[in-house]
Amino acid sequence: MLLSYGMVDMDPHRHASLKTKPLFRAKPLITDSHRESGELVVSFCMPCYNGVAHLREAVASVLLQSIDKYELIIVDDASTDGTFELACELASQDDRIHVYLNVQNLGIVPNWNRCLELARGEWIKFIFQDDLLDPDCTAQLLDAARRQHCNFAFCEREILLEEGVDPQVSAFFQHNLLRFGDLFPDRVYVPAHELGRGFIAHLGQNFLGEPTSVLIHRSCIFRYGSFNPQLVHLCDLEYWIRMGCQEGLIYLPERLASFRVHPSGATSASLQSVHKKFRRLILDYVILYASFLLDPAYRPFRQSSSDAKWIIYGSFLSALRRKDAFLGQVEDPVTVAALTSTWKQTLSANPGIIWLQNREPLYRRVLRRLGLTRRLTGYSWLSQEEPAIEYKTIMENTVKFESQPT
Repeated sequence: MLLSYGMVDMDPHRHASLKTKPLFRAKPLITDSHRESGELVVSFCMPCYNGVAHLREAVASVLLQSIDKYELIIVDDASTDGTFELACELASQDDRIHVYLNVQNLGIVPNWNRCLELARGEWIKFIFQDDLLDPDCTAQLLDAARRQHCNFAFCEREILLEEGVDPQVSAFFQHNLLRFGDLFPDRVYVPAHELGRGFIAHLGQNFLGEPTSVLIHRSCIFRYGSFNPQLVHLCDLEYWIRMGCQEGLIYLPERLASFRVHPSGATSASLQSVHKKFRRLILDYVILYASFLLDPAYRPFRQSSSDAKWIIYGSFLSALRRKDAFLGQVEDPVTVAALTSTWKQTLSANPGIIWLQNREPLYRRVLRRLGLTRRLTGYSWLSQEEPAIEYKTIMENTVKFESQPT
């Protein structure tokens, strides 16, 4: 019998009926064997794939950094456009550049993690193949992090929109992008519990930014592990939450990094097919919210506010309803079959999702008691794409959801 929302336990490991493991167990990749070069202050990590057009400029922005004792690690993910050859040419001109080639394509997130495996510096600084750093970017981040004794720092970034970018992507970055300074004005340091409340209040929105804006102490990789390879679009947001809700962070409002968005970039490319759209709009959110609810790594996040886990669970249910609405709008039966197969594979790899689905009749009462069911439909991440249609669909599903008998 449900007594109060505080009495319902969402941890599957307390329930003998669920024989499974966490959806994603954080596992450190960096080992003590990488401590050979203890004098290295920063490892710049540059994962690459078919980035020959902007690689030279990105590398130059690293070599202009106003710090000493650093390395630049370039890991090419089996490019076909000459990226590896150009990287080798640049490495031959500067012994701080180290180039690695994946024999076969690993994909975005596994290649990020490969960079972490190879990093030897005390601090980790990502920069992508088409991004840029201000000459003082790393120095200012280092100085702020050390003064505040914080292992996680980031700065604001400039968005470089190139011609030919998808109009929806362009509109998002120009008009709908939520920045950290909007939520925490005039703050240099934000403790972990406040950051957690910010992520709950704007669940699903990455108001920190991309990895190019971030500086991480290598000890965080030991504590919290690597990026989650199950995610594609939300992989950086997930890691910021996993780490930030235990470390807190330093924020520099100056725009010391530039994030490039172009037609062939990962951000635009993720919109180019129905399958990738399904991955970006549906699967990533379902996996992310299920991980937040079930994995012990996110316990501090779940505890950041009294109703945090219920807001997450309500958002999980909304994501499931978006999945049904999405499949209902696809007319091609072959495509529907392929997406359904992908969904079944996701459930097979993440049995915790099924466990959460089965708890809906019980948890639905809690959401209604807290008045969260209708409020959750107002979150802006639900309407980042096709807002009118998306919002109407969610509202209709919510009404049906609330009218069902308990």
